[in-house]
Amino acid sequence: MALLYVWGHSYEFEDEGNLDLLDRLGETIAVKQSIWYATNAEIVSYVQALKRLRFSADCRITRT
Repeated sequence: MALLYVWGHSYEFEDEGNLDLLDRLGETIAVKQSIWYATNAEIVSYVQALKRLRFSADCRITRT
């Protein structure tokens, strides 16, 4: 699973004169149907659920 995590404060981009970079990134990825746009809480919940998965020797998901 690939993850692109964009973190920062808009003023940091503005202070460096790079606010247009953030705008262009948003415009580029906003139209992608294959991207899951998630909050921090949603990402944590997903990762925790992945860690709880259990598989049998033949790679089937098992119920515990």
